[in-house]
Amino acid sequence: MEKAKLLLERERISVSEAALLVGYSNFSHFASIFRKTYGINPSLYGKRVEKR
Repeated sequence: MEKAKLLLERERISVSEAALLVGYSNFSHFASIFRKTYGINPSLYGKRVEKR
């Protein structure tokens, strides 16, 4: 998850690309785990980072 978080922050890639790059083929499962780990949906996390 840390790698996915960094990809969303630094590489500005889509959530589906980040999921695939860290080994998740099921996007819903990836989003669920990300949400449990960081307390925010990965798509919202990427948008929040963009606003900085």
